[in-house]
Amino acid sequence: MIWIAILLSLYTSILYLFRISENKYNPKWLEYHNEVDSVDKYTEKLSEKLSKIIAISDDFGTFGKFIEQHLKNGRTFATSIEIFFSVVLAHTIIGVTIILLSLSLNITGYYLLLFILLGIFTSYYPWNKLFSKSKERVSKINDSLPDFIDLLIMVLPTTSPIPALSFTAERSNGVVANEIRNLVRTVSSRGSASDLEAFNIASDRLATPEAKSFITTLQNAYLEGVPAVETLKQQSISLRRQFFQKKRGEAKKLPTKLIIIFAIHFLPLLITLALLPVIVGMGTGL
Repeated sequence: MIWIAILLSLYTSILYLFRISENKYNPKWLEYHNEVDSVDKYTEKLSEKLSKIIAISDDFGTFGKFIEQHLKNGRTFATSIEIFFSVVLAHTIIGVTIILLSLSLNITGYYLLLFILLGIFTSYYPWNKLFSKSKERVSKINDSLPDFIDLLIMVLPTTSPIPALSFTAERSNGVVANEIRNLVRTVSSRGSASDLEAFNIASDRLATPEAKSFITTLQNAYLEGVPAVETLKQQSISLRRQFFQKKRGEAKKLPTKLIIIFAIHFLPLLITLALLPVIVGMGTGL
């Protein structure tokens, strides 16, 4: 009964916060609704309603900046910290509800453990998505950027930056090529965004320090006429050196991973085979 009381207290607190909060609509919710997939489809409406509670706080401090950087790196949750914490709150409420209901219904044994793990997984899901998507996209950017720069360097001495970028982007794939195509399209269209704003948007979307440095070099070359080829060559060399160090670090960890995999999958089998004659002997009375 105590678990039901805790659950009701939780819902009462949420309803109170919901009542005292102001109704401020974040236009990025529209972008998030177009982005959602899998599990998020079932919680997006609840998350949007709970955003009224998250909107009470306008400043999340240093931790908020840390989260915002990962949002930009992974381009998840419409890169909005308010939307992210709203989704976190929704999944946490669902996860805690699952755990408290399983405790209140006197479920025992493996079923109780299963429900508790389900509640924990549900609560942790937005955090896992945030960090995994951020890591995945950063890896893709840093892996494709050296090849993009090398191809760009072959073209850049013979033409101006924007045609060179257009030529390179059309012959490349990946995150960097997509963002550069958007940059070229924005600059060429002469729309509402100025050239400086277009470069800033591209830098913000790519987000990683290496990509920002790359965009800054292109910006200086296009807007101020600063020679860029040598700088780009150094950036490419530095990125390839980082890539090599990363792969070497992964190779050093490989023996340990193989030992763990072997221990998990094969050691129980070897122990069973070793004890099999003893078990058979005990069974036959020998």
